[in-house]
Amino acid sequence: MSYQMPQNRTMSHNPYNPSPDMPMPSAKEQTLMWQQNSYIGDSGIHSGAVTQVPSLSGKGDDDMEDDPLMFDMDQGFSQNFTQDQVDDMNQQLSTTRSQRVRAAMFPETLEEGIEIPSTQFDPQQPTAVQRLSEPSQMLKHAVVNLINYQDDADLATRAIPELIKLLNDEDQVVVSQAAMMVHQLSKKEA
Repeated sequence: MSYQMPQNRTMSHNPYNPSPDMPMPSAKEQTLMWQQNSYIGDSGIHSGAVTQVPSLSGKGDDDMEDDPLMFDMDQGFSQNFTQDQVDDMNQQLSTTRSQRVRAAMFPETLEEGIEIPSTQFDPQQPTAVQRLSEPSQMLKHAVVNLINYQDDADLATRAIPELIKLLNDEDQVVVSQAAMMVHQLSKKEA
């Protein structure tokens, strides 16, 4: 006894041609459909497909680059820019890149009236440059505090010998004021 498949029924496991009535897409069309849907259903494990991005692996298919996509990927965008406008925006962003970094790292060096265009989409979220500049800002403030502390320490170092001399003064008002100043200098926090 042998089992035979019915001849009029075909089994198709090809997801790109679900109906036997439809003509079979070409290999290039199947590849385009697979590329556009590769992150939805196929991880590469089931199909055995290589999952490297062609731009990273350097194995792009040159004749496929000129073909239009099967689906319009731009249909969700309402604002269209010309290539000249895009080039102008890129030029402006690249010329102001160093200014944006300088403004984030050293805001006190900005000249008055100069406005640098921001790349910030959400005002509540800091840009990457602002986040990266936070440690340098904290370090700068710590150095300023140390300099101020050093100035206070230098002042105290110079003032205390003079105040000690005043503590030996015969006038009680001078002695009490000198004692009060020594006390204040000893309690002063940096």
